[in-house]
Amino acid sequence: MRPIERKERGIFARTKRVNRLADVLAELSKLGVGPGLELRSSAAGPKIALAERKDQAWAAITGSTLSGDRYTYSWQEVEFTGSGYTGWTTKSGGQTGTNNAYNLAEVPTKTYRFRPVPDDTVVRLHRLRGTAENWWFNGDENQDTNVLVAAPDTLKVLDGTSDPWSLVDDKGKGVRFTVYRSAYVEPDKTLYQYGRVLTFDDSGRLISVSAEEESVVFTGVESCA
Repeated sequence: MRPIERKERGIFARTKRVNRLADVLAELSKLGVGPGLELRSSAAGPKIALAERKDQAWAAITGSTLSGDRYTYSWQEVEFTGSGYTGWTTKSGGQTGTNNAYNLAEVPTKTYRFRPVPDDTVVRLHRLRGTAENWWFNGDENQDTNVLVAAPDTLKVLDGTSDPWSLVDDKGKGVRFTVYRSAYVEPDKTLYQYGRVLTFDDSGRLISVSAEEESVVFTGVESCA
């Protein structure tokens, strides 16, 4: 009879574990959502699944507002429903935000102004809680070049020499040169020439334009006849 008694005790022990699990499921169903879990219905009955996190989101940038040398961002939650780079679509009923997202890449103090992260850029947002809820992401694709790291090359354009400059050979350097215009003033019988210095960074973006200055004055114009 002992083997039968051990088998009965084993069945009884397993039954207790099943009942305990049933009690846990019942409590979860009352709460609706457990810590990091939620109860979902399925064809086979209720099942426990990881709850969707509300403190993180995939989002597309929808706008930016300049605040000093940095930006605040607006966004729309998206989900991946396709394939490749074009697989992101707006999530139905998803979260949105207006000027409440910040870029970690813009935290350091720099000697130049950041460009905003372009609209429609997909980022991973993380929400911080405090006196005011806000969202953070890391999008360093917007960082501008600091031309102060290497002084731009100055090209000569008036003395007949040709200063070569190459984006490949002079990588890391910007370039500056002067553009000129001429103006003839009839009362003075004088031809004035003015110059303005244009400076470009090492990626070819125009970053500064100087004030126009009088560089050359032609006087005593004579007839060539």
